[in-house]
Amino acid sequence: MESYQLEDPLQSQFASNNLIDPEEFRKQAHLVVDFLAHYYRDVAKYPVLSQVEPGYLRKCLPDSAPDNPESIDAILKDVVKDIIPGITHWQSPNYFAYFPSSGSTAGFIGEMLSTGFNVVGFNWMSSPAATELESIVMDWLGRMLSLPDSFMFSGNGTIGGGGVLQGTTCEAILCTLVAARDRAIEQVGKHDIAYAGSACVCSEFRHFIDGVEDVNSFSMNAHKWFFTNLDCCCLWVRNHGALVKSLSANPEYLRNKATESKRVIDYKDWQIALSRRFRVLKLWLVLCSYGVTKIRNFIRSHVRMAKHFEILVAMDKRFEFVVPRKFAMVCFRLLLPAPVPVGAEEACAAKLNQQLLEAVGKDIVAELAAALDRRSLDMRVAALVGGLGVITTLNQSIH
Repeated sequence: MESYQLEDPLQSQFASNNLIDPEEFRKQAHLVVDFLAHYYRDVAKYPVLSQVEPGYLRKCLPDSAPDNPESIDAILKDVVKDIIPGITHWQSPNYFAYFPSSGSTAGFIGEMLSTGFNVVGFNWMSSPAATELESIVMDWLGRMLSLPDSFMFSGNGTIGGGGVLQGTTCEAILCTLVAARDRAIEQVGKHDIAYAGSACVCSEFRHFIDGVEDVNSFSMNAHKWFFTNLDCCCLWVRNHGALVKSLSANPEYLRNKATESKRVIDYKDWQIALSRRFRVLKLWLVLCSYGVTKIRNFIRSHVRMAKHFEILVAMDKRFEFVVPRKFAMVCFRLLLPAPVPVGAEEACAAKLNQQLLEAVGKDIVAELAAALDRRSLDMRVAALVGGLGVITTLNQSIH
């Protein structure tokens, strides 16, 4: 039999079956970490909102995948040239749209560990640490929120409450709705506080979730205001047996003694999908790297900055607040400068604020989320607080 001849010397790195060669991994990973460190250093220099037109990338990339491997250096150059121009920079200190995507060094390192181990933790046996760490960390965070004991793990794998990490709030809602459907004869309640739930780890905000003891499930997104990189949605349920009954699947190839012992949690039965990532490492790293006290102080500092921004807006009589400030979110709008015909107020106000929003975007100061309420367009400045005249980051204000 003839031996296979490599067509290109660059393919030598793929000549063996080991696609994760330790030294090559070390080399490329160092390059990518340096690349991202420079990106974070310079992110405020980029236009927050991508300036490209639809279909731009197809004009930049070839019609088919490359036949031969490319070096990581060449790929990173393509990232700079073709990809970064098409990114809206959610990590920019000038980004204030939708909700905060509050990544952190700890969350990023946790993501690296999760990706590096690359476990598929669908049941306890497939990776015991993934399951047990998740149940422990969910209890930690539940206690930070002062959730009722009925939402905590009892140590029994078949009854009682407990917490699970989902990808998003939508996934969490879907899972609980499926369980509620199957228990339609019972009263099923759910409480979702995706963004603001993080603030409730602070005692002065805990009252916002008063009554949680009367619902069957509770969820919040750690990837919005809890310094954990996307995706990480925390869901607690009072009776995880309802989820398991509705979502479990036990084909022959997944059966094992640990599951049959009823002493372990199989998180595949708490979600729609079978496979699941080791995403709890991110949340664990955040909690351990910063500690409860520092996390609370981070959140309180964001609320203080929002209050300061609220004062600045109040000083400018061209603006009014649409609703009172909540947590670190300020909703305001530009007032009409002159009287308008009766009945035209809503349309004129919406047009004026849309023009302001576009002007802000053109000046590349910030992207603000716009929402059309019943009266007019208002601008929302969300949790890494900022807006016209003030830009804030996690730990400083720049006027």
